[in-house]
Amino acid sequence: MKKIKLILLLMFALAIAGCKSADRTHVAVLGDSANEEEIKIEYPESKIIHFKSPSEFLLSLAIGKCDVGIVDREDGEYILSQNEDYVSLSDIETSDAETIIIAHTSSISDIKYLDKNEDFLDNSIERIHRSIISDGYWKLILRGLAATVSIFLLGIMMAFALAILMQWMNKHRYLRYISGPVSVFIRTIHDVPSIVLIFFFYFIVFAYSHVSGILVCAISLGVYTSGSLMNIFNVHLNQIDKNQHAAAEMLGLRGWKKYRYVILPQAVKPMLPLLGAESKVLLRATTYAGYISELDLVKVTEIIRNQTYDVLVPLLLVSVIFLILSNIITESLSAIYNKAFKYD
Repeated sequence: MKKIKLILLLMFALAIAGCKSADRTHVAVLGDSANEEEIKIEYPESKIIHFKSPSEFLLSLAIGKCDVGIVDREDGEYILSQNEDYVSLSDIETSDAETIIIAHTSSISDIKYLDKNEDFLDNSIERIHRSIISDGYWKLILRGLAATVSIFLLGIMMAFALAILMQWMNKHRYLRYISGPVSVFIRTIHDVPSIVLIFFFYFIVFAYSHVSGILVCAISLGVYTSGSLMNIFNVHLNQIDKNQHAAAEMLGLRGWKKYRYVILPQAVKPMLPLLGAESKVLLRATTYAGYISELDLVKVTEIIRNQTYDVLVPLLLVSVIFLILSNIITESLSAIYNKAFKYD
């Protein structure tokens, strides 16, 4: 009798939810909330997907990967009390535990889940307050932002330092025996995924040291990015005509002065867009810090989602922060371009 009740109520919930696939419905199950065999026997067209993480369970409903979800009553009631984007479709009782069927409001057209007397802006403010401000989550976000910015700044400085050093060593014949193998190594290592390089430095190079994860990420990403910067420097510096070098030397400009006043102004201008692109690649790669347990922005988002069961607000916030950081990079390079090449 319980099995029949489970199947009938589940089919009723799927009908209300308006499944996105006419051939197959997708049911999310959190943990061991329901027995998969009970559903499969009476409803063979359904696809059951089990989730261990509440955040992944809720995300599957929010993005439409699953049509409805089954969760223990206690957990379900907590989810519903903390997040207005999920509603209860029906209460069921299985042979294992008391459960509840929930769905995301985006998949439901006939159920009114918001109070008409409440203003949408008030609901949004309350949701942001619950996901960010309450319980000190904003402090976690600031820590994650500080870690992300630190990794980026240290990494980009190391990348430029290595690329410039290799470029300078290549100009001196007596150093080419050192710079040659190092240059080949740095260029080759750029073909390895950056996350693999971070693991290599963290678990092998600095395995027995007390170097922080932030510094390890910065070193790894600095080495990774320096290979691209070296290629950019080589291409654009070698494009400068040899007559320009000869003309500068005829004017008495040698060494650094020749590059400062003649070569670099011609080479840097076409470099800037490429340097900006590589900087943004490095910025996005800072999100891998969470894999070595560093509290970066993405790791903070995961913590907030697991605590509040809110998927949208943390992800939107982190997306906006990265957009702002990327825009800062773009505007900084634009300012350099306008100041240095204003009269070109």
